[in-house]
Amino acid sequence: MVLDFIFGLILLLFALTVPGYALSVAFFPKKGELDTLERLTFSFAFSVAFVPLVILLEMQVLGWLLTPVLAWANFLIITFSGFIVYALRARRIPVPKACESILKPVKKGEGKKLFFEKWLK
Repeated sequence: MVLDFIFGLILLLFALTVPGYALSVAFFPKKGELDTLERLTFSFAFSVAFVPLVILLEMQVLGWLLTPVLAWANFLIITFSGFIVYALRARRIPVPKACESILKPVKKGEGKKLFFEKWLK
């Protein structure tokens, strides 16, 4: 009984931080942009916001029923897509030619600028 509670608590903490962490490194790929507390806060906020939003959209738009398999698949898709975007932005893997205009690398000092500032000038 106690072990089930501890295991459930660990899974809950895992589900509330890992997808959000993947998205936070995708949005803020540079190490100095966020400190540890901010990164943890964004991880929690993105997990709480995006995972239920994706599940809700699938249920409303596609008419799918919520099952544990669907929830787990959404968890994995959000997590891996966040890490793939991070790897592309940090140039850990090469960017395909068709996506170069969309996934530009973040240069030093540009991390906190808005991505559309260049069009406002």
